[in-house]
Amino acid sequence: MANFMQSLKEINKLRQSAKILEKKLREERMDFSSRDGRVKGIINGKLEILSLEISPDLLSAPQKQNLEKLILETINNTVGQMQSQVSKIVSSQMGINLPGMGF
Repeated sequence: MANFMQSLKEINKLRQSAKILEKKLREERMDFSSRDGRVKGIINGKLEILSLEISPDLLSAPQKQNLEKLILETINNTVGQMQSQVSKIVSSQMGINLPGMGF
């Protein structure tokens, strides 16, 4: 019975840690921009794009494909960087190393 009670305490502790972790990830922010600085934005630790700014000179350009490629490249690179940062946060919060953790 003591083991069962200890297990319940551990589960409760894990739930609390998960809530704290989720809050930290939601609050974690990273600015991103394209190589030329004409696409910028902010992403959080839950990999949600919070803002995206596109330079007006790109919007008037007839090169729609280039703009789309630039946005995709910028977001995908940033997601990879944030996944690395999230892995570090999770590792420090949970006390275990989780390399390559992708969420």
